[in-house]
Amino acid sequence: MRTLISCVLVTMSLSACAGVPKDMSKFQELQTFEHGVVFPANRSLTHAEDGVALADGRLLVGDWKHGLVTISETGEIRPFGDFTGAGFKTKPAPNWGSPNGISFEPDNRHVLVADITTGAIYRVDTRTETTTRIYDHSFGVNAVVRDSTGAIWFTQSTENPEGKGSEARMFAAVERLGDGAVFRIAPDQIGKAKPIATPMVTGLDFANGIAVDERRGRLYVNEIAANRTLSFDVDLQNGRIDNKTVLANIVSPDNAELDENGRLWITSPFGNEVIVVDPDTGAMKTVFQPTPEMQRLFCSHKYNSRSFEGPILLHYISDIDN
Repeated sequence: MRTLISCVLVTMSLSACAGVPKDMSKFQELQTFEHGVVFPANRSLTHAEDGVALADGRLLVGDWKHGLVTISETGEIRPFGDFTGAGFKTKPAPNWGSPNGISFEPDNRHVLVADITTGAIYRVDTRTETTTRIYDHSFGVNAVVRDSTGAIWFTQSTENPEGKGSEARMFAAVERLGDGAVFRIAPDQIGKAKPIATPMVTGLDFANGIAVDERRGRLYVNEIAANRTLSFDVDLQNGRIDNKTVLANIVSPDNAELDENGRLWITSPFGNEVIVVDPDTGAMKTVFQPTPEMQRLFCSHKYNSRSFEGPILLHYISDIDN
């Protein structure tokens, strides 16, 4: 969730926060983005939180009004998928939805969409735009991923039930309520009328971004209110995780994504930066942090963070996917 606070700038260096190892060899070829751009230029998105890049160059991002929208390279936006037909509702309905985490399945065709105010998980076919509501959680779902066995993993940031007050209850969890969790839906549960999700990790302080690292046999979870990224050993075939460790101490770690080289990209809304972590050593590098002028625009009334911050981070995350 990138809009907990519209404008917070953390000035301490990450190395001071985390005791970063000196081995930075995996970052030698990594490009640093020194400047940002407003994309789309007309700021026409409504709470863009996460997204992926489609093969044709369009971005597919979450949107409060439509569920998902695509953005062309020229900035044109159109609704994507039949979210209304799948039960998605917008304000002022008391059970209005708020699409949050978005991720490709291993087939690179279907995407999963997590709703942080209703607890719904949607599956969308990016070729046909067929949209199916495949699971309803008791509380909001922040981020969701699917592994190669077909299992679905998702984070519950806090115990915010669907309906009036869901968003307010979610924001209250910034005070470290300790009711965040990681759940797994086993492959044999997918497609059932009422799939069962099994809690795998509990007691987290606002569980956020999640990534499955099948190459290393690990699961990464961002614990935003505790300012840390957790790592677990994971047995995907048997659905077991253990050996909880702290991979990195990062100011407000939010969304997480692995690149093709196995590096973990993490956004920090309070630190106002994008960080890349080497999962083998814990070494970190900041690759995007707005210049003072760009930061001023972030905080100004003209470019408020609700419609501005998400597209900027998505612009750079799309480069990772390509």
